[in-house]
Amino acid sequence: NNIKIEREIIEEKKNDKGDKWRIEKTIKISLTNNGEKARQITLEEPFPVSQDNRIKVKIDDVVPEPNRIDEKGKAVWIIGLNPGEKIEIRIPYRIEYPKDLQISGL
Repeated sequence: NNIKIEREIIEEKKNDKGDKWRIEKTIKISLTNNGEKARQITLEEPFPVSQDNRIKVKIDDVVPEPNRIDEKGKAVWIIGLNPGEKIEIRIPYRIEYPKDLQISGL
């Protein structure tokens, strides 16, 4: 397979907002076609989704926009990559939650 995929967190901040915490993150996904033929890639990435109404999740402007997002927050991109081409997807989001709420997995 001549497709290289890299995923990294390029920004991560935790801010004190009085009685709440705000976490801001930006994820960057890079796809590179190192092959000699054009390829079509289907990329799936889960977006953060809250199961608790005290936890607010805001997805900012994702570039490029996904082709679709399902009800569970999974984003899907269908991407055509020419030989030697590289694209980047940026997923910025914010999560706010009360300071007295203990959450894990952030």
